[in-house]
Amino acid sequence: LLSCKFTGDCYLLLVIVVIVLLLIILFLYYKRAGSFYRCLHCFCLPLPYI
Repeated sequence: LLSCKFTGDCYLLLVIVVIVLLLIILFLYYKRAGSFYRCLHCFCLPLPYI
């Protein structure tokens, strides 16, 4: 994967791997935090109120 040039297929594979890793990290983070809504509140907190 590291020696692969960025052709269409290799780029798509890299994107899929990154998305899967992000989903696993988010799942573990939510599971560790205990509450999905509490994490969602933390993510929404920096956003300005409309």
